[in-house]
Parts: sequence; C-alpha cells; structure tokens
Amino acid sequence: MAHDHQRSSVNSQLIARERLIRNIAQQIHNSTHLPEILNTAVTQVQQFLQTDRVVIYRFNPDWSGVVVAEAVDEPWNSTLDSTIIDPCLEKNWVELYQRGEVKAIANIYTSHLEPCHIELLEQYQVQANMVMPIIFNSQQPEASSLWGLLIAHHCSSPREWDFVETELLPSLTVQIAIAIQQTQQYQQLQMELQERTSAELALRESEHRYFTLTKELELRVEERTADLERTNQTLQAEISQRQQAEEKLKRTYISRFLVGEMLRDLQEIGNLSDTTMFNAGQELSTRAQSPSLAEFLEAFTIMGLGTLTLTEETPTRWQFTGDKLVEVKKGSDCPTCNYARGYLCGAVAHQQSVKVAAVEMACQSMGDHLCKFVVQVIGVRY
Repeated sequence: MAHDHQRSSVNSQLIARERLIRNIAQQIHNSTHLPEILNTAVTQVQQFLQTDRVVIYRFNPDWSGVVVAEAVDEPWNSTLDSTIIDPCLEKNWVELYQRGEVKAIANIYTSHLEPCHIELLEQYQVQANMVMPIIFNSQQPEASSLWGLLIAHHCSSPREWDFVETELLPSLTVQIAIAIQQTQQYQQLQMELQERTSAELALRESEHRYFTLTKELELRVEERTADLERTNQTLQAEISQRQQAEEKLKRTYISRFLVGEMLRDLQEIGNLSDTTMFNAGQELSTRAQSPSLAEFLEAFTIMGLGTLTLTEETPTRWQFTGDKLVEVKKGSDCPTCNYARGYLCGAVAHQQSVKVAAVEMACQSMGDHLCKFVVQVIGVRY
C-alpha cells in the first residue's frame, strides 16, 4: 500500500511537471515580452517546488551576473537586480554548466563546497539549492552558449531534491531558452524593422527635401532665366536704339554733306535748263560717296523743300510725292524739282538694280509761282 501511495505521488508530480512545462510553453507563444516570460517561469517553478526563492540569473561576459527574475517568499531577502560575483564559479562550475549538468545541493555545509562558495550562499540565506543552466543550442555543438542559470533556493532548512524535481529543470530550461531566443529574435526583428522604417522615413524625407529643393531650384532658374531674358531684351532694345541713333547720325551727317553738294550744284547751275538740272541730279547719284534714297530724302527735307515720300513701290515702279509747295523761279520750270528728279532716277537705277525706262514728273502748279510735284520712276529689272 505504501508502494502504491509513493507511485501515486510520483505520478502527481509528473503530471504537475508536465502542466508546468505546458504553461511555460503557452507563455512563450502568447508573449514576446521577455521579463513577463521570465517572471512567469520563476513563479510557476516556485509554486511547483514549494521552495523559498527561485531566480533566473543572467551571465555577464566576465562570468559575473545579474538576477533578472525572482519569486521569493517572506521573510527571505530579495535578490532581484543584484549583481553577483562568485569567485569559485568559473573555476569549478562553468564548464559543467556549459555541458548542461544540473547541480543539486541538499545542504551547503555537508556538500564539500569551497568556503568562498559557502560564504556567498550564506549572504542570500541559502541552505540548499538546485541549479540548472540555460543554454542556447545551435546546430553546431561548439556554438552552444551558456546564457544563465535557473536556481531554486531553500532558505528555511536543508532540503533533499527528489528525482522528479531534478528532472523538471532540464525540460523547463529548454523552454526558457527557447523563449529567450525567440524574444531576442523578435526584438532584433523589431529593431531591424524600426531601423528600416526609420531609413525609409529618412529616405522619403530626403526625397521630399530633394523634390522641394529641385522645385525651388527650377523656380530660381526660371526666375533667373526670365531676368536674363528681360535684361537681354533691354540690352537688345538699347543696342537697337543706339544703332538707330548711330544710323540716324550717320544719315544726318551724310545728308548734311549732301545738302552742301546740292546747294553748291543749285547755286552753280540753278539757272540752267531742265535737262542740265536733271543730268546734274543724276550725276550726284553716281558719285563715289553717293547717298542712299533715305539720305537724299532727308537732305531734301533739311533744305526746307518739304518731305519727299516714297508713296508707291512695286518691282518696276517707284513713286515719290512731295508735301510742300516749291517756288518756281523761272516760268513754269522748277530747277530743284528737275534736280531731284534726276537724282531719283539715278538712285533707283543704281540701288534697285534696274534699267530706267521712263521718268515721269507731274509738277503741279499751285499758282503764284508755286508747285507741288510727283515723280514716278519706271524701270526694267536685269
């Protein structure tokens, strides 16, 4: 009967162990928050073992460590967040833990521990403990990593750890290791995602700044181009005005020179026949520095003879009309008109590359020895 009771007790413990492991596994799947997973693990292990304190201890690179999770009953001191340096750890235990071995001590004073280790356990009121390494395993055995320890402290008295209890921790620490690795991977992914999101945001902001700067630059270029075009137009207008002024000045100079020539001719031959006056005007149009039609017409105006305008122009016909009454000094003849007629005949022939066929002049008598004339030059192109 005692044997059946013992078997029943063992079965109950096995069922409780399996339930605990399932709860831990479910916690792994339901949470990605490492402190929550670790706190759940120590709480459930303490309840299962009915012990005074359970902690998870994480190693630093120098084999010191920090208590990162704890479940503890009163009146025992809390060790949470404590940094623990065990001078005996690296020398006596690290290699065993890296191989996955469990250390179960029923009484720290009768287990042949080194004094330095006993002294450390006394600081935390420990009389018995059980330690199981938390190992990250990889496909390559040499790449296994000792992350930390799951430790049960019994503080009120020594305690014998039974087979079921020592078998619990290896299965449980595997689940804890999986939880830690999954959480770290999740955090790494979250960090990478955040970095990528930040990079994408920075890229979008950079693209927006580039687009904005490009638009601003385009607007500045357009404004600058418009300014240059306006400046160019202004300069072109100034150049055109200057050229026109220079041309006008040149024409005025030539016209005044021509006026002198015309006055000299008219003074010398002004009383001669119409034919002589016509020939003199024609000869003026063939001189080395022969003025243009425009210059002659301007000279005609300077002399006070009114404005002589080209009022009709075809490929073979040119008509010039005066707007001022000209005094006729000798009968019905007008020496100035004949002189102008001769010049216009020669100038048209020379400048328009035509052979003059006829020159008609209608000198309209206006009475009191005044006349107004119209000159028509008719030619044939070469």
